[in-house]
Amino acid sequence: MFAHIPEKKEYTEFKKIQYLKIIPNATIRVRVLDREATLTFKHYLPKHRVSIVCPGDECPICITNKKLIAENQGVSTMQIKGYMPRSARHSVNVLNRTLVKTLSNGDFVYPDIYGKFPKTSASGEDLSKIKSEPLNRVEVLERGNQLFQQLNAHNLNITDEADNPIGIWNYDIVISATGSGRDMITNAIPQPQKNDEVVVPDDEKYDLTSISLRLTPDEIWRLLSDVSLTDVLSARNADTKDDVDEVESALEDSVDESIESLFKD
Repeated sequence: MFAHIPEKKEYTEFKKIQYLKIIPNATIRVRVLDREATLTFKHYLPKHRVSIVCPGDECPICITNKKLIAENQGVSTMQIKGYMPRSARHSVNVLNRTLVKTLSNGDFVYPDIYGKFPKTSASGEDLSKIKSEPLNRVEVLERGNQLFQQLNAHNLNITDEADNPIGIWNYDIVISATGSGRDMITNAIPQPQKNDEVVVPDDEKYDLTSISLRLTPDEIWRLLSDVSLTDVLSARNADTKDDVDEVESALEDSVDESIESLFKD
């Protein structure tokens, strides 16, 4: 062959990432599926409504942040226009075991903080006629230091009769939250009595090292220059459909995560 033309690549393996949604005043029950959480440092870009992985020393956002701090000495970073902090984000695979009621359109209704369901859904559907069942779906729990410090404490302090840590992957965790934004308080309550064996095939879990959106420093500079995220990714080579799918998923999920929660965690 004079020119070797690659076959068209099919992107059939892409799986939309299901993130665990922590809903204020709702009770969520999960089982941790990983022995160790994955730590990633991210920046949230409010204009693009998406979080991206900080690339490190050459990060344009970090460079810009340092410049902004130098220009606004004595001013809190919270008050500096354009400042985008680098936040520690911890992620872990969990099995969402919450009892939910599934609406006719496929949406889920979670019980309130006391484990009770409302009589009707927000759309007016009668919930009394719908049986509650465990969701039993593998999801990604991603959050900041506040929640994962609690999980660390439970992992160390919940022990067996010989004072050996049981490990938080061996019992359920109930997660609840009150308030919203900067005022949101998230609590992780261990349920060591709920210790039935849970087996989930590895291929149902997410590769947590590859689910976050990663851009090159040059691509980030373009974002900071008001180029749209779609245009930045379109400039990549023809094999970037996976990245586009990932961004569409990230954009959808980031709508539910306010910038205030990133500052808080």
